[in-house]
Amino acid sequence: MAISNSADIRSSGPPVGPRALAFLARVRLASGALRAGRNAEREAGIACCNARLLTQDCRDDDLFRITPDGIRYLDRLLRCE
Repeated sequence: MAISNSADIRSSGPPVGPRALAFLARVRLASGALRAGRNAEREAGIACCNARLLTQDCRDDDLFRITPDGIRYLDRLLRCE
């Protein structure tokens, strides 16, 4: 039974902090790509990248794009609200 519990936790999506979650939502609202303007936004973007919710552009470290996992994660959170 412990295996199913850990699978449930993983399927619920990676936990990110409120700042990272807000940045993720802003990226989605910006048609899927957004340039981080401040260091705090960049740190939030990197936290989302570590959770595989966003990717960084290989030519511009300040440009973040949402991944399909990021879209699903936001959709799942909105259904819970």
